[in-house]
Amino acid sequence: SGAFIAYDANASVDSFTVSLAGKIASGQSLDIKTEDFGRGVGHTTINAAGSFTNTGTITVEHIGGSANSNLAFNLPSGDTLTNTGTFTDTGSPNQFTNSEVFTGNLTNQGTLNAGKTGQNPANLVFAADDTLVNEGFVTVASGSVLDVAAQSTFENETAGSVTNANTSL
Repeated sequence: SGAFIAYDANASVDSFTVSLAGKIASGQSLDIKTEDFGRGVGHTTINAAGSFTNTGTITVEHIGGSANSNLAFNLPSGDTLTNTGTFTDTGSPNQFTNSEVFTGNLTNQGTLNAGKTGQNPANLVFAADDTLVNEGFVTVASGSVLDVAAQSTFENETAGSVTNANTSL
């Protein structure tokens, strides 16, 4: 087991980029913390080298009291994250001043959470021209948003389940 945390409390700038290669195995976690350190707009970028599988846990979490932080989670064009584990995104104190943007295809066979009870609402955006295939569980927490951009596709397969605590998805 193991964990990788994408966060640097001693960073001299508000933004940083992490390259990701390989898979996240069962029992492993990738904890992505976005924060602007109170000095402006913070931007965290995760660049995956290619398609990969998450059988562990990926968590995107805003920390601190400032609202100005963003995440870009990028896969190369045409590549896919296959999630058989858990992928959870939580938001900032002011949900719509930031976003967590996923660029690439996602096949969810595990659990995808947009928001989490007791956390700030999420603003999870899937970029244009990508496909989100759900064969597992998708949960949109109260106050959170799962936004599939224009020219993108959301496919909820027979085995897929979507729970939305809001009035629209």
